[in-house]
Amino acid sequence: MLHQLKRLLSDDCLVWHDIPVGTQARQPDFFIFSPRQGLLALEVKETRRPGWRQQRQRAAAHSA
Repeated sequence: MLHQLKRLLSDDCLVWHDIPVGTQARQPDFFIFSPRQGLLALEVKETRRPGWRQQRQRAAAHSA
């Protein structure tokens, strides 16, 4: 995911991974900083829906 973010975001964006924050040292998965848009804390959740892989493959085939 980190490599995808770096590849897709503009060159002026910075991406940090698993940085402890606050008094409880919580760790969002990513922080993304854009000089134009500010700071985003991103938490990524895994999805295991039935048929998810097939839907992604069909969508990729249609966009190709």
